Amino acid sequence: YDGLDTNTPNIDSLLEEWSMGIYDNYIYETDVEYMTNSAYGNIITCYDYDETEFSGKLKDQSIPVVMGFTMPIEIYDSGASALLSSSDSAVLRPIDATEEWDPDDTEKQNLVGAAIATQGNEDESKNSNVIVVGSYDAFNAPSLSQPNYNNAAYFVNIFNSIAERDDISVL
Repeated sequence: YDGLDTNTPNIDSLLEEWSMGIYDNYIYETDVEYMTNSAYGNIITCYDYDETEFSGKLKDQSIPVVMGFTMPIEIYDSGASALLSSSDSAVLRPIDATEEWDPDDTEKQNLVGAAIATQGNEDESKNSNVIVVGSYDAFNAPSLSQPNYNNAAYFVNIFNSIAERDDISVL
């Protein structure tokens, strides 16, 4: 992740219109109950479900959604809401953190790993949605295919709900 360009004015402007922004940090989980090893051998974070509209149809909500190298999402107002959040023991880890960086010197807080914003016309007959997921790892093959992760089922539930469809399934 050396040389990661976090200067994204176009995306930042779009997200601001939808009441969201992205921190230039990673979510670093300090609570071992919210950590798991990935198929790639690195430790990734398990997230809590915030919106029951999307998690309510899951067969087992005790199975986590997992993501690694997650950039946290800032929610500016009620126009957006959290989908997935870290524990209260997470900290902001600088992207360029060195070995000297110590998570114990950083404020612990609940951080948003995925969010949704909805905008519609006055009578709400037509809505548009923007979903922001702070990690591309949420959609990698191991995260989607492992039965001990809920990534595939959870994200398909979101897309089914916003598309008002019941017939999309995960194979």
